[in-house]
Amino acid sequence: MSEPSEHQLADIASSLYKDEPTQNLYHYTSLDGVVGIHKQQALWATKVQYFSDSSELSHAFSLFRRRVDFLLGNNRAPQDLLSQLSFWLQSPQHTANAALFVVCFTERRDSLSQWRGYTPMGRGACIELRADQLIACTRAQGYDIARCVYQYNQKASLAEQAIDRFVSQAAKIGPSADRSSSSSYYPAFEALQQDLLRIAATFKHDTFEDEQEWRAVRRHDGSPAAPEIAYRVGRATLIPYIRFSLVHPDSGKFTLWNVWVGPTPHLELSVAALRSLLGDQIMCGRYPVMPTKAPYRET
Repeated sequence: MSEPSEHQLADIASSLYKDEPTQNLYHYTSLDGVVGIHKQQALWATKVQYFSDSSELSHAFSLFRRRVDFLLGNNRAPQDLLSQLSFWLQSPQHTANAALFVVCFTERRDSLSQWRGYTPMGRGACIELRADQLIACTRAQGYDIARCVYQYNQKASLAEQAIDRFVSQAAKIGPSADRSSSSSYYPAFEALQQDLLRIAATFKHDTFEDEQEWRAVRRHDGSPAAPEIAYRVGRATLIPYIRFSLVHPDSGKFTLWNVWVGPTPHLELSVAALRSLLGDQIMCGRYPVMPTKAPYRET
């Protein structure tokens, strides 16, 4: 293993969250979702383990394991630590207690692939948020925002740096009192897992690069000041989430820059209904609530 720099694992995670969007971002949902967003004046930030695409975390952790395998194969760092880390990374234990909540946005407006992938056919909608409003909301609520990382070489380099520092810091923390245990380093791993997951939460497979996704990420520390965790019913399980308020922290107002209506056989009716629902909460002015131009229908 190369000699780790003075930077810590947390520094690598923080580096991924230093940039902020400079253009409006979009959140695709259903018409039901828009009604809920209007009522609650908020989006839902989902606990990261419950994403509909379960491959996202496994993709990041496969890159982490690849670096651990390299270190094991080249007799780098304490072998017992690396062996335990290899097993730990393969187990659901590495995310079981992690409390990261994520809400997703995209740079893509009125995108056919987004309508197909993230909205129900005939009932899709997309809210548009000003970049400055989104940044203000993330800061006020303790979220960090990051652009997703798609390029394989960049992810591999980040995974290498992250694991090198993870191993270095775990070695400094040391094993538990029972050094003979096959999981003696697990407490050290768990002390570092939040930063590793913050890095993993920005990784997406390169085949999704067209989505140009950004994510607002918050760690729920369980303190009395932390937002309440609520639950919604998914297809096969309850899904934990917390609110991501869209009320501007300075003005105290809930506004959207605009809303787009997805492919539907009742496009004009849907546009009219949303204009009536949202009224002066749409801020774009000249063209409030826009119909899609995507030529898509279900046959």
